[in-house]
Amino acid sequence: MTHKKRTRRYSCLAISFFCVILTCPSNSEEIRGGLKAAVAEFPPISYYDNEGKVTGISPDYIRLLSTEMGIDITIERMPYARMLQSLNLGETDFAFFYRSSETKHIVDPLVKINQADVVVVGNDESRITEIEDIINLRIALPRSIFINGIPSGEQATNLIKVGGYRNAVRMLASGRVDAIVGPIQVLKYEMARLGPTSITLGTPYTLKSKEVWLQFSKNSQNSHLKSQLTQSTVKLIKQKEFHRIRQKYFSMQSLID
Repeated sequence: MTHKKRTRRYSCLAISFFCVILTCPSNSEEIRGGLKAAVAEFPPISYYDNEGKVTGISPDYIRLLSTEMGIDITIERMPYARMLQSLNLGETDFAFFYRSSETKHIVDPLVKINQADVVVVGNDESRITEIEDIINLRIALPRSIFINGIPSGEQATNLIKVGGYRNAVRMLASGRVDAIVGPIQVLKYEMARLGPTSITLGTPYTLKSKEVWLQFSKNSQNSHLKSQLTQSTVKLIKQKEFHRIRQKYFSMQSLID
């Protein structure tokens, strides 16, 4: 082989090697990664502040996780039903919401965050002390929210689906429904946001206690980050960072029994 041919061959190899370096992702890019988190449109779980920024309990969790993990996490706010659809399609990677048998086919529960009482409550004149007391009542419940334990069939309650917990509270305050159902802290939060009214909440009747979990899409393309996400969440829970976030949103005296 002549010297000119050897030089040309080495030059081609060098160019090929350089092209491989340019086209292959570096380890730092893989580690940096990126996730998409879905948050449901329920204050104080998520809402827009005065500057149009998505804020609330779940966004605060997510921003903490982004800092702890050292990766970018995009927050996408959407209706609850759309959130479940996006997780099912793998369009978003994870969310914080109630663990249930209805969603076990679309997500993997990773970490339990907290527990919340789901209640039925009317005005201060109502007397709901057992499940039979809610039969035939007009009860407001946000659309796409499913609550087990409410009577059905011949003893059905009159469930009225509405656009969010705030509208449910407004309907109770105006006398258009007899009771509302949902997480007690969220209902009290919305009552406080409504401001002074002629109605106060009665004694709540607990339907069940539900667990809020960090849940990861089964169809996510970023399953390699599940372990890191889990470890970071556990660490922040042990440091009581998530607890402090919840306390920030539920710290008003009117929300505390």
